[in-house]
Amino acid sequence: MILALIVLIPFCIAALWAFFRFSPKETGSNKCTIFNSITIILAILVCALYSYRTYATMINTVDREWWSILSVLGSLFFFSIILVVAAVLRNFVFFRKRQ
Repeated sequence: MILALIVLIPFCIAALWAFFRFSPKETGSNKCTIFNSITIILAILVCALYSYRTYATMINTVDREWWSILSVLGSLFFFSIILVVAAVLRNFVFFRKRQ
């Protein structure tokens, strides 16, 4: 668990940094800002749903003390993956530069 946390925290920070650092500036910044906002809201919603699912699944088991730890690790993973996928879609599909 510690190793997963040591790997996932820098991965999440790097995904956040890359998501905002490589956001296109010149192609419809209002549309890009809306896309970024929707992505962040979607990522937070997915993390909340994952945490609730983990809680609902594990609350009546002998491992009920671990649901919060697994929720944090899963949320870090899902948040990072959603940001990376959204950044790739944003930069190479939706807002790519026309030549």
